[in-house]
Amino acid sequence: MSFLPFLSAFFLIIIPGLLWVNNKLELNPEKLKFWIMVLSGTSWLLSLIFFLTSPETRLNPIWDAGGTLLPSLAFSLDWVSSSLILALNSLIFVGVLVGDYSPRTSAWITALGGICGIGLLSDSAYTLALVWTIIESFHLIVSLKNQTGQEGSRNIIMGIIFRLTGPLIIITISLVNVGVGGSQFLTEFDSTVGPYLLIAGLIGFSGWFLFPGNGDRKESVLTPGRYASLIPATLGLMLITRSAVIITSTSFSPLTLFLLGAVVFLISLLGFLFNLTEKTWGIGLIGLIIGSALIADPKASLSWGVLYLLPGLLFFQELNTRKNHLIALILGGIGILPLPFFPAWSGVAIFAEGLPGLLFALSTGLILGAMLNQGIRYWRVQRLRSEPVFLMLIIGSALLILSQLIISLQSGFLVVSLESFSFPVTIWIAGPLTLVVALFGDRVPRLKMSGRGVSSGEFMKTLSTINSVGVTLFDQAVYLITRLFEGDGGLIWALLIGFLIITLISLSGG
Repeated sequence: MSFLPFLSAFFLIIIPGLLWVNNKLELNPEKLKFWIMVLSGTSWLLSLIFFLTSPETRLNPIWDAGGTLLPSLAFSLDWVSSSLILALNSLIFVGVLVGDYSPRTSAWITALGGICGIGLLSDSAYTLALVWTIIESFHLIVSLKNQTGQEGSRNIIMGIIFRLTGPLIIITISLVNVGVGGSQFLTEFDSTVGPYLLIAGLIGFSGWFLFPGNGDRKESVLTPGRYASLIPATLGLMLITRSAVIITSTSFSPLTLFLLGAVVFLISLLGFLFNLTEKTWGIGLIGLIIGSALIADPKASLSWGVLYLLPGLLFFQELNTRKNHLIALILGGIGILPLPFFPAWSGVAIFAEGLPGLLFALSTGLILGAMLNQGIRYWRVQRLRSEPVFLMLIIGSALLILSQLIISLQSGFLVVSLESFSFPVTIWIAGPLTLVVALFGDRVPRLKMSGRGVSSGEFMKTLSTINSVGVTLFDQAVYLITRLFEGDGGLIWALLIGFLIITLISLSGG
């Protein structure tokens, strides 16, 4: 069973090979679409079997060349990696079923997912850095082929540099640990490095949404650029969850949790008042993921992360019929409502943390309620075309919620639900508030920014800039780096720097 996740990734990675063969033989593209569905479905089934076997063993290391050449290529098979691999494969399979992609687009998205699946198993700094670099290189090649304009290319490179600071932090942690006689493996890190692991995970998770680099900010979440950002973001979620495993109650002061809760609540309230549901959803859920990690609850952190990925994908699809949107509304509502015996219930532990918990609960009610309210308004008001409901859409939507439910069952949310009446009252605020906002939120007067000539789009851009404080500080550095790597000498510089980094790691025995 140990090699099931690798086999699952293999079925995704070989899909571009099928595309190449299909183009060479000039076969019917419809047949290729069928085989892409078959292979991605097989990959999802293997990830489900891997998850249900509840792996507790570790494949660590799988290969060790010693300190003279390269560090250990190590992997970890546990409940964190198995949960995220199932969520990742669900994303990919549903995208293939529902997304109206060309075979070429489906091929590179599934290949990206296969590489990320291997990355989710990483248990050493070298393994993670290697896979992360492959993903960024893959993303760079595809993005530059589809990108026009110098500004867009610069944004792509800027995002890559920002995200690569994540594995750089992990490498530094590993080198320091080895230097003091500690472990180089992520699953064996000491609690003192938990905050740094959390920062690396936040960079890896949010970096894909702060710097999409593809011009798809306002398009459907199933457009190739934005959809492909969800897939590698699971690597950051993996690091955040692993940080929550090793973090202790003394790793952060209570003030940190309170400030995070206050910021999330303020953003959630402004998002509701200005009707910025999608922007609020992203920032608010990231806050819940980080907040759950701060209280050292990896299951709650993972639960909010899975909620962000699976029901979030379902909600933000631009479905074009009443019936289709009703499916998303019902199934998505089941997936996001923090009520007992619902999948999201395993994440409500953060609501029991006193005043910060109250702020998080109120934020959650506003965010989720606004999403449901937007779905209800869209279904009732818009003049939508009357079209039949596609079977693939029903299967894909149900599969997303089923995967979330299976992961939540493994997290023990049924046991927690049976003890729900023993929790403090703050644990119940989010659910009823969600329903109230969903049913009556459209009756609340929304604020408009047209008085000073500021559009909603400009406000969203300002909010995004505030959320990415400090990013613009290294803009000029990015410009210098892009100039450095321009021309024929760029490859030579890249090889020299890469060789230098590998040599430093090897000499340190990391």
